[in-house]
Amino acid sequence: MRVFTNEAATVNALRRADERLLVESWDDPLAFGRLFSALDLDAYATSRAQVFSAAGWDEDGVAEADLMLRNEALKEALESGEDIYLLFGGSLLDQLQLSQILFWLSFHSERALKQVRVMVIDGPLCVFEEGALLEVAREGEALDFPMLDAYRSAWMAVTAPDVSHVEFAYRRLQSGPWSSLCAALERWLQELPSSENGLSISQCQILDAVRLGIGFPQELFEAVDQTEAASFRTNWEFWQLLDHLCSGQDPLLAVAGGRPFLCPPRALAWIPFHDQKLELTERGRALLDGRGHLMDGEVVERWLGGVRISEESRRFWDYATRAVVSQRRPTVPTA
Repeated sequence: MRVFTNEAATVNALRRADERLLVESWDDPLAFGRLFSALDLDAYATSRAQVFSAAGWDEDGVAEADLMLRNEALKEALESGEDIYLLFGGSLLDQLQLSQILFWLSFHSERALKQVRVMVIDGPLCVFEEGALLEVAREGEALDFPMLDAYRSAWMAVTAPDVSHVEFAYRRLQSGPWSSLCAALERWLQELPSSENGLSISQCQILDAVRLGIGFPQELFEAVDQTEAASFRTNWEFWQLLDHLCSGQDPLLAVAGGRPFLCPPRALAWIPFHDQKLELTERGRALLDGRGHLMDGEVVERWLGGVRISEESRRFWDYATRAVVSQRRPTVPTA
């Protein structure tokens, strides 16, 4: 029996329950940076390592090696005929991790797929004590075609260059039993520019927290994390969101005192990093107040899976209709 699960903390809990257990974490901050579908897991590992390196996360070049090791563990389990248990929670990250694994497995033989058992918990896995978590893992159900098809389609959708694929998968799942995956895809779509002001929900959450007087990075991370129905983002990813909002010629956030935003791990300057207090710029305040739209000015490029978000983007998330639209809602003219 070999278990693949969401993160190192879950791995450690399972190993405390049974030190003989073979457990691997499928660590990858999938809400950050460009994603590729990649039939070849090792090619995917290389592409993701490049994304991490560009963000300054992989100064020692270990990310690719870590991803290769988890890939090798999955291949080894398939080749040896071991029972493979996939244990994941209901967060956006968990659901994307499971989608990626099942996408890759979907290209294997029916014999190989019979080795796979899946257990999805609607909530977080951290609420279970070690022994209970192990029992939950062992209750995994055999992988069937409807589940395989739903999760494979989800991964293909989020890595596609056209966000309409995600909306199609989301609509399709609404009438099925995949509530966690459906909720994850809706949360994913909320990272599109809003039809109202051009901000993603994460950008709105951050700017709104700063407007309420929460300005230091760690405090901001904790405040925004509490607004999520299911936490999915690490603090390292969050620092990149702050850096993005502070970037460009006309940023939405600025560091008090006028200094450039220091985003780790630049020289690991942790004290100066945590001492930075962020403030709304006039542009950030105007967008929060409904005066103007992000796409009317400078847009710092970002990636949402396979979709590039830039000044040319013409697909928005409309909260009123819970749908992807191509038309922006009218904004209040700036006085």
